[in-house]
Amino acid sequence: MKKILVIEDEEFVLKNIQEVLELNGYSVLTSENGKKGLEMISTEKPDLVLCDIMLPNMDGYEIKKQLDSGPETCTIPFIYLTAKSDMKDLRKGMRLGADDYLVKPFSIPELLNAIETRINKKEQIYRSANQTGTADGSHFQPNDKILLRENKTGFFIDIKNIVKIEAEGVYSYVYINNGKKVLARKILKEWKETLPEKLFVRVHRSCIVNMNYVERAQTLSNGRYIIYFTTENKPVYASKKYSKLIKEHFKA
Repeated sequence: MKKILVIEDEEFVLKNIQEVLELNGYSVLTSENGKKGLEMISTEKPDLVLCDIMLPNMDGYEIKKQLDSGPETCTIPFIYLTAKSDMKDLRKGMRLGADDYLVKPFSIPELLNAIETRINKKEQIYRSANQTGTADGSHFQPNDKILLRENKTGFFIDIKNIVKIEAEGVYSYVYINNGKKVLARKILKEWKETLPEKLFVRVHRSCIVNMNYVERAQTLSNGRYIIYFTTENKPVYASKKYSKLIKEHFKA
């Protein structure tokens, strides 16, 4: 059963939405103010949030900003509830990344259709981004997609478009073939366990490279290698520990 949080300060509207959703098979949580609603999102992790724009304590804009700042809440579908008088301000909300909006008064079919559409879209995205059962035992295949976050917005890329990944503490930098460098909340070990082994090679304890973008691996006098890419990415130095793998893959 999908869980929906409704944040709405008008009790009549709140109760009506709750009744409609429960009759249609949803589990419903409610909040009459923004601060409480934000706390409930953090603890309950709803599948979708319906949120009024003008609220006591914290408005819908600030709630959306707070959600986008958290890795566990940034992908929750978010739909604004707005009165016609607020339409001039709605553009601001959509710029913040809201998925949809409903103008009061809205019909039951409009409400249900908006919710179903957004939940289905999220499920389709994650099915596409999390394919399993690859031939080499890895989690991903080259054409699978992953979700990355940049400037509080999300976008998907194909695994094959990653040039290299470098460790950054408990995070990592993902270098893409379009020149972008994106910080991801994932350690290098997790990448290594999920990337296709025939395509991605660990060349250093803090770096994994995509073989398809390697132009050459030059041998150095100390037994290490310097790896050059076909893209504009800076070369990386490989450690002795991974020299055997480099020889096998790059035939250096």
